[in-house]
Amino acid sequence: MITVKLSPELYDKAMGLANHRYQISKASKFINQKQDILRSEMDIERIGTAGEFAVAELYNLDHPLPSGYDNGHDLWFYGKSLQVKTSFYEKCKLIFKDKQKFISDFAILVYQDTQHKEKLSIVGATSRKYFIEFAKKENLGNGDVYTLEQNQMAEPEEFWKYIMEIRYNKATQ
Repeated sequence: MITVKLSPELYDKAMGLANHRYQISKASKFINQKQDILRSEMDIERIGTAGEFAVAELYNLDHPLPSGYDNGHDLWFYGKSLQVKTSFYEKCKLIFKDKQKFISDFAILVYQDTQHKEKLSIVGATSRKYFIEFAKKENLGNGDVYTLEQNQMAEPEEFWKYIMEIRYNKATQ
């Protein structure tokens, strides 16, 4: 795990983006498919955007852009898409409601420190192919979902190395 502490400015930008997404979603009458029934939709938006900003900061990627809906791609690097999944729980798992909901090339799991919301830990990463092959179906209390344990994911450093290989291979082509 690698912990990123967002600056007050970046945390504020993340919260602004969360508010924007929430308002657009509400106005459009989108139905959130959240699994954490103890949290509000605004809580889910806030933690999600904070996680996206933390991943962008760690891997030196462009910050997420405001959009009116979740198309399954939060961040991009050299033509590859990332879905960031952020949890309030330290012992979190990567969760998708259905394997077909994992449409990005990669997913990154992030944990937010509940005492210090600007501190987020990047837990690990996985490819869509790996998730589809190894995720297990389970019920976490709100219907069946597909999960991948933290120890089944690539360490953040391994994913950084992969991004660097892609970046520098593209630069030499």
